[in-house]
Amino acid sequence: MMRMLLCSKCKQTLLETDFSINRAHKRGRNYHCKPCDNRRHREWMAAHSDYSKERDRAYRARRRDIYRRSSIKSRAKCRADLIAAYGGKCVCCGEWRDEFLTLDHVEHPVGRTSKNRYFETGVTFYFVLRRKGFPPGYRILCWNCNCARGHKGYCPHERER
Repeated sequence: MMRMLLCSKCKQTLLETDFSINRAHKRGRNYHCKPCDNRRHREWMAAHSDYSKERDRAYRARRRDIYRRSSIKSRAKCRADLIAAYGGKCVCCGEWRDEFLTLDHVEHPVGRTSKNRYFETGVTFYFVLRRKGFPPGYRILCWNCNCARGHKGYCPHERER
């Protein structure tokens, strides 16, 4: 059964889940409810916006290298996961070196779609595909095969077979 607690700000009796957890307090929850806490935080931010913006800017500047390294690692891992999920090599010529591999859109053209608010290109789109579980409709091609298909409509490797 949920406990009912009294908010010290608005004096309303609310469910225990309407109060943030705070192990420092005897009852294990804050003395004011989440809406009152949010209102207090918004008021403080409005009154101290210059201070908080400068503090955040300085924090990010001190940690810029850490963010950059983390971002590079994350993007490289996502790209490696994508290449592995779609076969690990060019489906046309068999090229396996990841420096040459790209993602090919098999079923639909590249660009902004009416349903989505993102472009279906680049590493940002790789994160979207990973989040969706690497759905079908995409394949790995090397840069040469992908460009040839895009510009000529076919790959020279197909004609050689």
